[in-house]
Amino acid sequence: RESQILKDLQRLRPGDIAYGHLHATTQVSSLVCGGHFAPYFIYRDPRDVVVSHVHYVTDMAPNHVHHPYYKNTLRNFDERLTVSILGRPEMDISFPNILDRFLPYINWTKQKGVLAIKFEDFIHQQETTLKRIYDHAIQNGYVPNIHRDEA
Repeated sequence: RESQILKDLQRLRPGDIAYGHLHATTQVSSLVCGGHFAPYFIYRDPRDVVVSHVHYVTDMAPNHVHHPYYKNTLRNFDERLTVSILGRPEMDISFPNILDRFLPYINWTKQKGVLAIKFEDFIHQQETTLKRIYDHAIQNGYVPNIHRDEA
């Protein structure tokens, strides 16, 4: 799977925009941070992630593999939240705890050249965050066709 991700990344051309859930492995990090990309890491507060997970699995995704368990076995929000935090290591279907879900990505915050942005900043500091994104793109070779204040 990682080899396919690397091939897909290598096919990108200047000006292309791509997104995905990329684990911060050595090979992927080396390619993404190698000077040909303007990499961004957008992440959410893990507390918000588990709350959203509860609502999503319980109420919005009836075909989700864990929906019956959340809807029919767990009796209330607190029980569902606990499971979303702790995971279910006893399951045959992967359901890791919140820390293990974040670990493959967390090293993006330590990579030189990656602009790490909290999702919540898009809401609470929108203008500042968008300017940071614009500036990061410029620093990495993007040639804009509009002025920063218009972006």
